[in-house]
Amino acid sequence: MTSVVVTPPALEPVTVAEMHNQLRLAGAQEEDLLSGFIQAARQQIERETRRALIRQSWRLYLEAWPMGRIVSLPIAPVLSVDEVTVYDLDGDGHVLDPSEYTLDRSSNPARIRIGLGAGVPSASLLGV
Repeated sequence: MTSVVVTPPALEPVTVAEMHNQLRLAGAQEEDLLSGFIQAARQQIERETRRALIRQSWRLYLEAWPMGRIVSLPIAPVLSVDEVTVYDLDGDGHVLDPSEYTLDRSSNPARIRIGLGAGVPSASLLGV
């Protein structure tokens, strides 16, 4: 399983001005450095907690169907699933209709349940 950020957060949880004031700095020459520190701190917290602090979009890649066709999502909280695409042996993508899967946000971690028979026939996926 591989997950990548598609759309990073548009802003950070703390502004440079807020950090500047908190540290009681006099000059503005540290602003780029502070910006980098804020971003690094957010990313470290998100990695350790597996929780996104600010709205962002992720893409998850799987090598095969998981057991029971239940996909556990590695990042929380999950607000929505934009699309589920299944690739056949030829590499052709097939976008599942939203009625073919459900998002279970109440579980921890959140998960997607893929309906039986959804997407491409399993013979196309398994090479049978």
